[in-house]
Amino acid sequence: MIQPLVQTARRILLRLGSVIDVQDLTPRMRHIRLSVPSLISSQLPPSQHVRINIKADGLTLRTYSIRRFNSEDGTIDLYALLHGKGPGNRWASNVRIGDQVELLGPKSTLAIVPEAPYYLFAGEETAAVAIHSMLEALPEQATVMGYLETTQPGEEIPYTSAHALPWLYRNDAPAATSATLIEAIRTLTLPDTPGVAYLAGEARTCQAIRAYLLKEKNWPRTAIRVKPFWTPGKTGLD
Repeated sequence: MIQPLVQTARRILLRLGSVIDVQDLTPRMRHIRLSVPSLISSQLPPSQHVRINIKADGLTLRTYSIRRFNSEDGTIDLYALLHGKGPGNRWASNVRIGDQVELLGPKSTLAIVPEAPYYLFAGEETAAVAIHSMLEALPEQATVMGYLETTQPGEEIPYTSAHALPWLYRNDAPAATSATLIEAIRTLTLPDTPGVAYLAGEARTCQAIRAYLLKEKNWPRTAIRVKPFWTPGKTGLD
């Protein structure tokens, strides 16, 4: 009875789309553009994600942030980080133009608080897609602070709009154990009044920065928005 139930769930819940473009943005970041006709005329706020079914004969979902969405033609741009040897990496590495896809969503990842005193962003490369989509949506007069982190120069995800954040490099250190991002946040001269913080990416790093803002800067919990995307040893964290 399991297989018919899976097939029923797929028919009811999953949108259908197709891959219409694939490009490598950096040595480890792949841009995948999907055409999803059911999304035509939809209105999506920034920082959305979809869950792609990467298993043709079953249901195995992996989460990808939407970098851009075109309401007129229903296309979404996903940026997939190529790392590890898991099924998500295999799908993103082998995806080709013309491939059919099934997906859940879109769904909100982090919501922008309008007219905050200022905005603080922090995350490594898995968070950069969601953060970039939020930065583009902020008004030009907004005050923005923070950092993005990646492995080394040349791995930065391209971004040319307002409020570009500086990149940090952890070099050979794993993202989960690197102190580069938290130490950089500690060096920021934050205003006395809390703003709104968006922390995303590797879970341990997000927790460390959150603890710093709560305990050392006395920020209220309601001013800190956290979205852990992954951490070593745990699958399905999304």
